[in-house]
Amino acid sequence: MVASNMATMHEHELNGFVYYCKHGAGSWNSNWYFRPEGAALSVNCVVGRKAVRRDVEALLDRPEVAMRHYREAVARQADIAAAVAALEWTKARHAWLHSRDFDPSGTTNSASEVRRVLEEAACSAEEVKRAEEAVTQAKQAFF
Repeated sequence: MVASNMATMHEHELNGFVYYCKHGAGSWNSNWYFRPEGAALSVNCVVGRKAVRRDVEALLDRPEVAMRHYREAVARQADIAAAVAALEWTKARHAWLHSRDFDPSGTTNSASEVRRVLEEAACSAEEVKRAEEAVTQAKQAFF
């Protein structure tokens, strides 16, 4: 769920929906979001592994399906209990990844597995921040 702050993004309109693309900082990753016209909250358009503009437009060409997708996404993101549970799990994972008992090699000494686990450890603080934001957004959507 994304608050409607579109001062820097170009919005497109199709069949009563507004959609836009938000690029990741310093990466080629892009996420497409949409919302019904007049709605304050936008949801991520997840179509397969990676959504591109034509995927978003294909979804919005079917307004009934798009509205159902929007309602389900808002309901899922407004689930405070699930957001809090995810936050607790993320905090516990972060604590484990940064504890003295943590061994990145685990039962294997695979260099690629160790690299992946160390990258996960490096990103775990950012994951906690995102989980905290998800709880805040869930509370805002609920009230």
